[in-house]
Amino acid sequence: KGGLTDASLIEAEVKTRLIESSKSAIALVDHTKFGATAFTTIIAIEQIDALITDKEPDAPMRKWLVNKGLKLLVTKT
Repeated sequence: KGGLTDASLIEAEVKTRLIESSKSAIALVDHTKFGATAFTTIIAIEQIDALITDKEPDAPMRKWLVNKGLKLLVTKT
């Protein structure tokens, strides 16, 4: 619910500035990060255009992500 988060305040600040200067935001997130929250927020989920992951999230998480307007792409490994 907190969006994309990071354990490092400095790294989060750098990532936030990079995202702010870009035309779109595409997140590459492995499946173990779904539902996890770290120290500080990088970007709100509504600001992400697409999310690429390695494993399909469970049905409630998938529905939540899609309802937030994300394009969800699952890689085939």
